[in-house]
Amino acid sequence: DRKHLATPWPYIGFAIALSCYLPNFIWNAQNGWITYEFQFDRLAEAGEFKPVHLLGVFLAPLLLLSPWVYGLVAVVATRIAKQFREGVSRGMALSFWSSVPLFLFFVYVSFSDSVKIHWTAPAFIGLLPAVAVTLQQWSGRRRFMFCSSAMVMTLLIYGYLVFPFLVSQSLPNSWLPPTLKAEFDEHLDKDWTSQNYGFDRLGKFLKEQLDAGGEGDFDLIASWRFDRVATAAFYAGEPDRAFVPAFGDRRGYTLWESPYIRSGANALYVSRSRKSESRTEREFEDLRDCFNQIGDPIVVEAPFEGHPFREFEVYPCYGLRKDVLIRLAKRDF
Repeated sequence: DRKHLATPWPYIGFAIALSCYLPNFIWNAQNGWITYEFQFDRLAEAGEFKPVHLLGVFLAPLLLLSPWVYGLVAVVATRIAKQFREGVSRGMALSFWSSVPLFLFFVYVSFSDSVKIHWTAPAFIGLLPAVAVTLQQWSGRRRFMFCSSAMVMTLLIYGYLVFPFLVSQSLPNSWLPPTLKAEFDEHLDKDWTSQNYGFDRLGKFLKEQLDAGGEGDFDLIASWRFDRVATAAFYAGEPDRAFVPAFGDRRGYTLWESPYIRSGANALYVSRSRKSESRTEREFEDLRDCFNQIGDPIVVEAPFEGHPFREFEVYPCYGLRKDVLIRLAKRDF
């Protein structure tokens, strides 16, 4: 009802929602994420086709929406598409065109890059009114069974993923079988409740390596995961060491903007670029400018032959995925 727009409540709700999400808007604006240049540049740098990326676009909503809701959304969208030949109401058409094209866009993106599970969420919002209309046409019992099943499923899935004690092996939930634990690094005895971000075994190992190596042998600890970097820093306990998480130009960061770099610490660069040599060359130029200002570079993870970072020497001491304890490789450009 358009009369509702004359009341203050829609605008109060919009103001509350905007205030909650405003920090994200500000951060994205400061780092250039909401520019057309950045978004199209990401598409231009996309990599090769991987079937798992395409499959993920269609399967991820099973977890995001629950199988019940996702299935109903798919059925409603298909039904509306079939009704276009015979004529469909403007409301149903609006729901369809505000959702399905956006989902198909992410399908297109998946042919050259991975699509995060939450990216497709806005594509389902427009169809929710059509889903509500469909539910309203059902009998009360059928509607209750559907909604209650979806609610229970959602609570089970998200409660399991969010509840921190489910990933702890030192708390009373240890009776859970390992296959049911949200344990992404089983052999590390990860505990989200600990002060050092949970990587006790990794931190202790790094500490032993640092102590065994002698003073000055290891200058930096590198990781593409912030929590593991923080763990390493927690155990090393030396403020003059630089613990910098993975750098990526997609966030608009530059190495010399890091507080560790500004304080005069040695530089760390973790390259995760596997998509194109052009992107890597551009990162390399940023890296060159940074090291010309600072001095001693460390570079890890050169993903392909001919990568310009392969000229630097890397000393892996702990092979946990992409985490490496490395010694400073002093080379001149």
